[in-house]
Amino acid sequence: MWAMTQVEEDLSDRLMHEVQRELVRSVQRSWIMSALAKVVCEHGPEGASVRQIVTRAGVSRRRFYELFASSDECFRAVFEEAVRQATECAAVAYGEAGSWEDRLRSGLFALLAYLDSEPELARLSVLHTTPAGPATDRRNQILGRLAALIDTGGRSAPGALNPPPLTAEAVVAGIVGVIQARLLQQASEPLVALVNPLMSVIMLPYLGPAAAWEELSRPACESAEPPAPPAPKRDPLEDLDMRLTYRTLRVLAEIAATPGISNQAVAEAAGIRDQGQVSKLLSRVERLGLICNTGAGQPKGRPNAWFVTRRGAEVGRDIGARLHRGPSTSRQGGADA
Repeated sequence: MWAMTQVEEDLSDRLMHEVQRELVRSVQRSWIMSALAKVVCEHGPEGASVRQIVTRAGVSRRRFYELFASSDECFRAVFEEAVRQATECAAVAYGEAGSWEDRLRSGLFALLAYLDSEPELARLSVLHTTPAGPATDRRNQILGRLAALIDTGGRSAPGALNPPPLTAEAVVAGIVGVIQARLLQQASEPLVALVNPLMSVIMLPYLGPAAAWEELSRPACESAEPPAPPAPKRDPLEDLDMRLTYRTLRVLAEIAATPGISNQAVAEAAGIRDQGQVSKLLSRVERLGLICNTGAGQPKGRPNAWFVTRRGAEVGRDIGARLHRGPSTSRQGGADA
């Protein structure tokens, strides 16, 4: 009976070890993707070397190649994530009830609001998918689907005209060109300010000049039906002079799960045999303000009592959020902890 229980405990420990190891891999993958977005915006896709990416992400080249075969593959992953997020925002807004014009307006506004909220992902996906780039085929496919969506809706709308076959492709190309120009200019005016002019361009060939002028003259408040993106909050990982390694994450997780845990208990839970090593690790993480020791200064022989600080809890929540929302664009690299 005891032997079976021991086997089950060993299996549980191995499974937990695998889960936590995958957590670290996922976090580091998110950091790498975020770093690539920054490097591409600064140097272009051609200048995004693996060396620059891993330096910005704060991970090793070995870990990069464990997660991505090349910088091109990483670029495609970031592009796909940006497309997924943008499509999700626009699709929800477009799917609401109303006429084709109203649904299209809501979807366009949501798309532009997303691009405003993620400027680096916007520049990567709109400006840096060059004809010879790693995501060009996928980008062309997406633009083709968007043109088909506009053409189908425009031709079936009440009072629709019969524009030439390439109308939707030309309209989409024009919209992309306008957005590209605004991003290159780095204008202070948000992209959502383009909703009325772009809607006017779309309406003209499908519903005629009167509909186009109506879209152009609509009050600005009518363009704000989808909620504006929330103001950016301080990044809990910003200025954190460390890389969250597997052991660091595991130690944070154990302390969060067992407030008041001792050095020895942390070492046992995290699989660290050397007590000196765990003491050094705890001291480094404490200096970063992620944990605190309420047992410090106790009489000799009394154990330490570790708790996560408010910032430590913020870091833990932020890491979990990053795994669900994809690459963030504010990660900085640092020293190992």
